[in-house]
Amino acid sequence: MSNDDLWGDLPEVEKIRTPLDILYDQADVISKKTNNLIEGRVAVRDGKSYLVDASLVLLSNILGYSATIVRITHNVEMYPVTVLDRLSNVNYAAENENDFKEILKEIFNSDSVRKILIALLTQIKSRE
Repeated sequence: MSNDDLWGDLPEVEKIRTPLDILYDQADVISKKTNNLIEGRVAVRDGKSYLVDASLVLLSNILGYSATIVRITHNVEMYPVTVLDRLSNVNYAAENENDFKEILKEIFNSDSVRKILIALLTQIKSRE
């Protein structure tokens, strides 16, 4: 058996934050901002091995409530990433990390997401 290296030189890669990393970070942010009264979770779907398919879900264990806010899909190359605003059923395409973060910011600050957060926090506070 031969030990010939037929791969050639591998390119240097830089460390970047993947769309999935960013989604996990934002799940942590909403959990911390609400003192875990509303928990952000990322649900990753198994399925096609060449496609990342994940959603950001808001959970209130106290109320037994969950809402999927965003669903993302992308191939192994990460960008473009398709972002589905699950509340308005609108698709966006992010060509890079900055686009992706801007789209998430727009969705997270939308009236529909704000109404859910306010309603959940109000109901949770009324139980205290």
